[in-house]
Amino acid sequence: MKQPKPFMNEFQKYQQEQNKEIKKLVSKAKYVFAWVMLSQDGLYLEVKKGSVRQGMIDYPEAYDIHQFDLRTDGNLYIN
Repeated sequence: MKQPKPFMNEFQKYQQEQNKEIKKLVSKAKYVFAWVMLSQDGLYLEVKKGSVRQGMIDYPEAYDIHQFDLRTDGNLYIN
């Protein structure tokens, strides 16, 4: 017998759709760079695609599509 799907509120549905779009961006990217704060300033450091995907599994609510920028050079920047 199939288990019923858990109830999803509107925010959870939005988050799920947003994470699907983020996964697509990560897959399309050549390289992924994340903004890292260092003392008063910061810089972009390369991160592994797998690390981003694992973070989405561990903390899906922490990811916001508006922080991701797939640029014309094929690189994905996370702010």
